[in-house]
Amino acid sequence: MQVYRDLGAAPGGSRYSVVIGNFDGLHIGHRAIFDAARGAPGELAVVTFDPHPRAVLQPDAAPRMLTSFAERLAFFDALGVAAVFALPFEPIRHLAPVAFLDMLSGSFPLSAVTVGFNFNFGRGQEGNTDILLWWSKGSGVEARIVPPVVHQGTRVSSSAVREFIMSGEMARAAERLVFPYVVTGTVRRGRKVGGELGFPTLNLQPPDKLLPPDGVYATAAVLRGVRYPAVTNIGTNPTIDAEGALRTIETHIPDAALPDLYDEKMALYFLERIRREIRFSSRDKLRERIAEDTAAALDFLNGRDLTGLPDIKDI
Repeated sequence: MQVYRDLGAAPGGSRYSVVIGNFDGLHIGHRAIFDAARGAPGELAVVTFDPHPRAVLQPDAAPRMLTSFAERLAFFDALGVAAVFALPFEPIRHLAPVAFLDMLSGSFPLSAVTVGFNFNFGRGQEGNTDILLWWSKGSGVEARIVPPVVHQGTRVSSSAVREFIMSGEMARAAERLVFPYVVTGTVRRGRKVGGELGFPTLNLQPPDKLLPPDGVYATAAVLRGVRYPAVTNIGTNPTIDAEGALRTIETHIPDAALPDLYDEKMALYFLERIRREIRFSSRDKLRERIAEDTAAALDFLNGRDLTGLPDIKDI
């Protein structure tokens, strides 16, 4: 997969079937858009924006992102996308909708543009699917509009996924996501308390994105392209540090002889919440509960196919 920062960077002669969108928290409604685009001639390409338009339009009011740019790229690659055009939003935010579409079709051979039913674009979000359909009739570029995807009686959306994550309902979020919710960061040195308790952990530097609530989770850790069943705690470690205010992400990978991984990238996929964070009366009680949590996490993960979870690489 090739990543371009402007439309004119693509090699000459390439013909594309393009999907347009931000695709934050890549969910099954987004996947339906990708699937619809595959039926048009040409290579599958994504036109998206970096940074996310909300960071430009609502820098103080925008909700935390569900998916970092690096995570989105990894997901696009896993879905078989040939090219990603990651456009800076500020230079094009004032383009009229038709001018934006003309810019696309004038940059490379374009067979089709596929979007979701509620897609808005162009200056002041004035563009919609009606304008796209009108434009397609005169441009010779096919327009494909994908209807909403409904799961268990409700429309799948990034907002709905965000609500599940904020309430710790990771299994329900995973049902609606193309890949389970992922948090990617850098492994940092911790206080080695987990090792003292018999459960050494990898400590992740929390990224600037939405995190699940404090608690213990069944997770899958991806390190150097290898996928491991794991158990992860998010919280302030109240048993160890009663006054602690620093939120940490600590992951224990059972029965794995790991090399020194400090400063390595780790992707954590959250599949289920085991329990909320609790303060225990002693370290011995904490040790006992960690053993129970680890067994519960491994039992949940047993038999689940983790091979398709993408590794998240630096850009």
